[in-house]
Amino acid sequence: MERPHIPPELVESILSNLYFDTATLLNCALVAQAWVPSSQRGIFRELILKLPSKNLEDFATRLDAFLDASKRRVALLDDKPYLASYVRTLQLQELVEFEGDSEHALYSATTSVMERLSNVETLKVWSADWAVLSHVLREELTRMLRSPSLTQVTLGGMFIPTVAQLASLISCARHLKDLNVIAIRYLDTNSSTEFTAGTSLPPKSTTQLEQLKLDHTILPFIDWFHHDSCPFQVQNLQSLYLGPGTFLYSDVIALLQYVGRNLRQLELMCLQAQELNKHLEYTPNLQALYLYGLRQGVSFTPVPIIQALLNSLLNNINQDGSRRVATLQHLTVDLLLITGAHDWNPWSVIDALLEKPEFALLETVVFKLFGNYNLPNFRGSFLDDKELLAKELAVLGRSGRLTVQIGS
Repeated sequence: MERPHIPPELVESILSNLYFDTATLLNCALVAQAWVPSSQRGIFRELILKLPSKNLEDFATRLDAFLDASKRRVALLDDKPYLASYVRTLQLQELVEFEGDSEHALYSATTSVMERLSNVETLKVWSADWAVLSHVLREELTRMLRSPSLTQVTLGGMFIPTVAQLASLISCARHLKDLNVIAIRYLDTNSSTEFTAGTSLPPKSTTQLEQLKLDHTILPFIDWFHHDSCPFQVQNLQSLYLGPGTFLYSDVIALLQYVGRNLRQLELMCLQAQELNKHLEYTPNLQALYLYGLRQGVSFTPVPIIQALLNSLLNNINQDGSRRVATLQHLTVDLLLITGAHDWNPWSVIDALLEKPEFALLETVVFKLFGNYNLPNFRGSFLDDKELLAKELAVLGRSGRLTVQIGS
């Protein structure tokens, strides 16, 4: 029986939903020759180069396996160069100091693979020590950052001597749209005002940064965004994530004053109870607000924090003196439930607040409840808490905008 013909564009559409499942894509490549290119695009879409940890007992075995795998990758990409163009995301992990000849071998093997990639859109570097990287690997990372195709960069768990060096490194990515900088450690934290010291930074360009994700070490970036050497424009930032960590209230306000006017999405993590603040006064066009890591206990509740945040949206005044309708459309709150009985009565304040006409554009309010499911009877109490919270948010519930769910 003749197999039914499926148009190539339909094959591409089907397999694009399977990019997360390499095993299935490998099977799809065996179905028909026409399925091979689409399957390969998914199989090679993301490449993870995780160097073996030097602290493991079987480091020597893992070292040989990594070097052998790198040789095979290089041979494959040399034999079929078009496969290199399918790699859109590159992850580099464990770029740290190694002993003896293993460091040179690992960094050379990593560089050999990177040199063959010309179409990377997203670069993620996790757990790296910039001070010990070989000159060749540094140069290759810099080349990749300068690539016109690169628009997203994540630097996480990275050690770099100075803030100025970090700024210089990021500045190489002249086509950047999405920047994530998390858990960066500096040898010298006092260099944030001297960004040009010992570095060569390009002049400011018209590159518009659209998404920014930072942890609590944000002060150097506030300074850098104002500095002439920063190549990015951030006044049109669309999405901002702050967390985790302990933020100084003044730092957050300074950042929101500078980048908040055009923000459409804001994610805040682990807000402190003493920060009854005016964060959202500086985000007049905000459409989606996510609050993570808030704690609900026997004697404490995050209601005052949420109330203060939402009240600050009511401070936007029209020219005729009337209150402006808040642009907020979606509110998501993650609640960590501490064991014990919870007093949900204060949450009726939030229900009444969101009933005001200023929040007429609000479409969804989602509460996700988290806790330790392994404790005896805790799952059952979660179901009770879910119902009790929904009861205090009755107006939102009747409007069809409320969802209360148990997080996973």
